[in-house]
Amino acid sequence: NDYSRNGGAVYAYRSNPSFRDVTFKYNTSTREGGAIYIYDVDTNKTITFERTIFTSNHIQPEENQQNSYYGGAVMLGNTGKVVFKSCVFDSNSVKFNYNSQNYGGAIFTTQNYDSLVVRNTKFRYNKVYKPEGSTNGGSANGGAIYTNNGRDHFLVSNSVFIGNEALGSYYSNAEGGGWDNHGSSGAIEVRIQSYWNGSAYSYPYKSVFINNTFVNNKAEGSGTYEGRGAVLTYNGQQSTVLINNNFWGNTVNNNMDTTNWEIIDLFNNSSHLIMAAHNNFQYAAATANSYGDNNMSRDPRFVLGSGDDQYKLSDASRLIGAGAKTYSGYTAPAHDLLGATRPSGSSTDNPDIGAYENALAVT
Repeated sequence: NDYSRNGGAVYAYRSNPSFRDVTFKYNTSTREGGAIYIYDVDTNKTITFERTIFTSNHIQPEENQQNSYYGGAVMLGNTGKVVFKSCVFDSNSVKFNYNSQNYGGAIFTTQNYDSLVVRNTKFRYNKVYKPEGSTNGGSANGGAIYTNNGRDHFLVSNSVFIGNEALGSYYSNAEGGGWDNHGSSGAIEVRIQSYWNGSAYSYPYKSVFINNTFVNNKAEGSGTYEGRGAVLTYNGQQSTVLINNNFWGNTVNNNMDTTNWEIIDLFNNSSHLIMAAHNNFQYAAATANSYGDNNMSRDPRFVLGSGDDQYKLSDASRLIGAGAKTYSGYTAPAHDLLGATRPSGSSTDNPDIGAYENALAVT
């Protein structure tokens, strides 16, 4: 039956496929991996997605199946190193309909035993939600990416996250009553493995975000339940590095504290080992400066208009030259999302904040 069909286009078990110049469009499954399902691979090998496009793939569970659903486009489990390079994830989704827990509108990963790397990749309008006509509601986590129980570092650089959504909805119990649900992590939720030594936990791995652009992502709960982290939500005391990122227009509901609209359980918990420098936050710049310096809150002055790269910086932007070439051992990518050269080395210029480099910044 259709209860647990995984991988709408590709099902890979104990094998290590890679994909280059491939398009996956309109694929669907009922449980995990709307387009691709990969599980239990040789963890000494690397799985690569390069110049691969995922458009309108989704999870569509059967009616009244109470379960968890993962990865509108890609589901990865028990893997070694995984690299997404120059990919596009557009309008992929996890649709739910019955008291379910739902994760990763574009990508879901669990138990990756080596690093997870996302470079030069676009995530646009991916979603975890209850579509119109579905029987019932549930929770929503990670509108674009949900990484769970990671056992190595997680790097995202030179990437854009535009209009991704995690929308929780009300569950109505057939026996009467029901409950609301949270929506968490409009763009990304990160859960990295901790280790217990008998007396304390240790957190050896970190997530690193350098030169990314996050615009108009949304996390919403149903009823009075709040949306949690329009861009990022973290679980546990993992180390986090944020350098040269641009956060703008990201929203949650039912939460009056705008300082954690963009990122939750990061800036308001001193137990997290974090670094935040040369980022542009619409709401949390002052708080972020407790963990680094030169964070700012300026209208990015995007180019806008139509076209694929409307979130480039216009010549009027104060974010031009406001980034860092290097900061505390971390280095900005040598090129931007479109391949333009960033200032580096002995150059007197500094790179821009975000995924795109304006020509004015390079002399």
